[in-house]
Amino acid sequence: MIKKFLPGVLLFSLLLGGSGATIHLGNGRIVKIISEDASAENPYVQSLEVNGQPSEKTWISCETLSQGATLDFKLGSTPNKQWGSKPEDAPPSFAQGTEASGK
Repeated sequence: MIKKFLPGVLLFSLLLGGSGATIHLGNGRIVKIISEDASAENPYVQSLEVNGQPSEKTWISCETLSQGATLDFKLGSTPNKQWGSKPEDAPPSFAQGTEASGK
């Protein structure tokens, strides 16, 4: 089972024509993705807030998403080389036969 969400995958679809998305989960919760400045000229994540709290992580746990969440991305025309650059900000690695905790 996938336990992590990589924002870049969804951001690609946002760049194709929108400033956000709303995902209605099977449990009745909602995941709202906001990116008012999404465009082909602004492909780089500058910052991310998850439920109003700044996040430096380049991934979001499925546990967080399954409870409903608001993801507010700020995008820009140049890379923010500080955002998500620490080792602890990277998505966890998965070894075959192991499962991440999702936290």
